[in-house]
Amino acid sequence: MAWVKVPTLSYTEDTDIYMYYGNTSAAEPAADSTYGSQNVWDSNFKGVWHLRESTGVNNDDSTNNGNTGTPTNGPTQTTGKVGGALSFDGTNDYVNVPDTNNTLDISSGLTISIWAKANSFGGRLLEKGPPGAPGNYMFDTYATGGRLCISNCINSSSGASTGVWNYYGFTFNGVTAGKFYLNGSANGTGNPGGYTVSNRALFIGADTNGGGRFNGLLDEVRVSSTIRSAGWIATEYANQNSPSTFYIESKF
Repeated sequence: MAWVKVPTLSYTEDTDIYMYYGNTSAAEPAADSTYGSQNVWDSNFKGVWHLRESTGVNNDDSTNNGNTGTPTNGPTQTTGKVGGALSFDGTNDYVNVPDTNNTLDISSGLTISIWAKANSFGGRLLEKGPPGAPGNYMFDTYATGGRLCISNCINSSSGASTGVWNYYGFTFNGVTAGKFYLNGSANGTGNPGGYTVSNRALFIGADTNGGGRFNGLLDEVRVSSTIRSAGWIATEYANQNSPSTFYIESKF
């Protein structure tokens, strides 16, 4: 298994990616190189949490932004959709990501994506401060679909099912236009209202007021400071949902 970063990835034709290996003297590229583990994510990714760490261990941010999450009252490590995941009991556990460097204070555009396997609907997937206050956004599994609240709340147009993995996505231009995605496809639009920058912490699996606990599994939480295209979101879903049918491996 390998993560790769390429200059372009076509959505109309196959993209060939070549892997070089077998050089025992090869070293990790420098941190300021254009490639290597320090440059897996483009600069718009502000937080990526694989949630694959052992129970009780801090949840690393895979980007260079250092937005490390701290698990509270659990949650427990389990098998996820993409590697490991965290299981939330819906009672008192969550992950707290402090706002230490302002990289999650996004005002120019926003994309959130999360894999969730809900035991029941209604809990928070992600929240940065309580909705209705400046600089905050909240994303949850309200009813059977998704809901995004800033100064207003909007719902996705159709729902998902409990007990199975669903890929939730949301994009927002920072002013009026919000768009939902469910399992790679557009699933509703609306106006969640505007927001401004704040220094509130980001919570995964709960809200910041002690309620809204999520009951189920969460995996691969990603936050970007740009509006990802419909093609981008569909590709992420297809790649993560079934890698073996998304790409073809050829050996020479």
